[in-house]
Amino acid sequence: MKKMILVLSSVLLLSGCGSQEGKVVARKEIPLVKVASVMPGRKFVESTAVQGTVRTKESTVVSARIPGTIDRLMVEEGTFVKAGTPLFQVDLENLTNAVRLAEDDLRVCQAKLEEAESVEGKARADDDRMRRLVAAKAVTVDAAERADVKLKNATAAIKAVKAQIARAETTLLIAKKNLSDSVVCAPFDGMLVKKLKNAGDYVAPGMGVFNMDNTGCYEICFSVDDAFYALVEPGKTFVGEWPVTYKSPNVSPVSRTFEIRVQIPKDGNIAPGMLVKTRLVLREFTADALPDAAVNRQHGQDMVYIVEDGHVRALELSPGFSSDGFRALKSGEIPAGAKVVSDGMLLLNDGDEVRVKEE
Repeated sequence: MKKMILVLSSVLLLSGCGSQEGKVVARKEIPLVKVASVMPGRKFVESTAVQGTVRTKESTVVSARIPGTIDRLMVEEGTFVKAGTPLFQVDLENLTNAVRLAEDDLRVCQAKLEEAESVEGKARADDDRMRRLVAAKAVTVDAAERADVKLKNATAAIKAVKAQIARAETTLLIAKKNLSDSVVCAPFDGMLVKKLKNAGDYVAPGMGVFNMDNTGCYEICFSVDDAFYALVEPGKTFVGEWPVTYKSPNVSPVSRTFEIRVQIPKDGNIAPGMLVKTRLVLREFTADALPDAAVNRQHGQDMVYIVEDGHVRALELSPGFSSDGFRALKSGEIPAGAKVVSDGMLLLNDGDEVRVKEE
């Protein structure tokens, strides 16, 4: 029994000594962080994705100007034509006959005028003779008065015939204008993209015969969110590489968007109706910058850790614009020459000691 107690005491003594000698005091490891410097004067571009539809800048429906039947189409759809090229003709025979009738009526009126002027000349001579005879008491006053009435009637007849001539001249001008309008020409250089009527069809004034596009210049129409309305300025704002040429004065109350347009040169790879996806450049500016990785968001607030004398100091940031992995800073927001933690800040607290590795 004594021998057993002695062995247990020895074991307890040895185990106690072993635990005391094997005890290691844990040492806190100082975290290693990467730091970055503020980049002065970095260029930032604020933009938004947009998509638009290509169309020709100038397009029209070439329509008939007078009622009648299309006598002939002088070109086919898909043809490129120059401005002034005849495209189609309406009711040529009837309009030509109308001009001839108007010319005949004018000639008849002019012949009536010659006759009326002859009658008026005879009446004027008779009136002068009667006045002399009355003065000589060779005829009665009544005879002289009848001669005067004939002169007045002859003068009135001339006025009436001249009015007929004026109407005939107007009718002739209208007939000639209708004849001229029967041939409709291309209003500009362009492509006849679609035929709407055929020869033999009846057309009324304003009824389309061809759709025509000016293929020399295209434009793209974009719908842009109204939040960017104040930032878009024609001639200064760009969509891709093209300056904005038009900005709608109104915002759609339904879609809450407004329209902008850009003109683009003719390109064999672009056709009206195509969808174009690009970016609307809203503004460009320069500012001091930090990598986005250096900005940490805690409790709803953007902040960075600045390394000073081997310790970190938390610094709050104002809301800033971020682009291409960099954050724009306001002037003086971070002290000049400061080193900012760019990697390893997730487990840091304000005032922690750190080891630094330069990026």
